[in-house]
Amino acid sequence: MARMPSSSLATVEIRIDSETLAWFQSKGEEAEQHMAAALQIYAEAQKKAANLRQSA
Repeated sequence: MARMPSSSLATVEIRIDSETLAWFQSKGEEAEQHMAAALQIYAEAQKKAANLRQSA
């Protein structure tokens, strides 16, 4: 996984369901990094989808 420079990171508080949190935590000590990566992947996919809709 690519790591972003710490200057581009922000601390936020979010609410997620306990089942999703438990799943990420079951993956090991880097649960926070995995959640951040999942959000980044989701955001990029949404950007691409929006660009495709605009160009259609």
